[in-house]
Amino acid sequence: MRAERRRVLACVLGLVAVLSLAVATASEWDALEPEVRALLEPLRAGWTVLAPDARERVAGQARSWLAASTEEREALRERHRQWLEMPAAERLALRERLLAWQALDESERAALDAAHTRLTSMPASERDALRQRFEALAPDARRAYLLPPQRRAAVGLALRLFPFVPPDEREATLDLLVGLGDAGRAALDARSRRLPPAAREALRRELLALPPDRRLERLR
Repeated sequence: MRAERRRVLACVLGLVAVLSLAVATASEWDALEPEVRALLEPLRAGWTVLAPDARERVAGQARSWLAASTEEREALRERHRQWLEMPAAERLALRERLLAWQALDESERAALDAAHTRLTSMPASERDALRQRFEALAPDARRAYLLPPQRRAAVGLALRLFPFVPPDEREATLDLLVGLGDAGRAALDARSRRLPPAAREALRRELLALPPDRRLERLR
């Protein structure tokens, strides 16, 4: 009887937690500007299941759209059409570049901006020669040039093992992979190959929760 009462109480507490979350996210929906709510109305039914950072990002995009001029909106529509028309491989390559850029710190981004400035100041013939040499490289070799050496191995492994890391955990995950060193990354790679995606994600979170000096030991 006591066990049954405990199960009932656990179910009630779980229901209260779910209802509390629904009330909180509903309040956040009501707090949005009326014009933002009108634009996002098709998403209202699923608003409560979106993660907080996803709700913030979607609301921000809606505000940017509402603030855009007619010309800016048409340019965005055209970019979206071009994106949809791209082959899947090209979209994946662009996504990898975005993840690589997000993984850089401010000094690394500044270095890339300076390199871009030097490239654009070259004569067109020199730029074309460099582009041809770059495009002649294998895909993996081209991706390696997107990052400074200390980040290349970590980002490559992250893209392969953990392609859907939440935005607020990406930097910590990359720091984790950099800190493991070559031996630790090899051990993580070998262990992860035998795991399904859900178990692989659980291992990533477990490693993040451990102190840095205990992570390599966990992989042995």
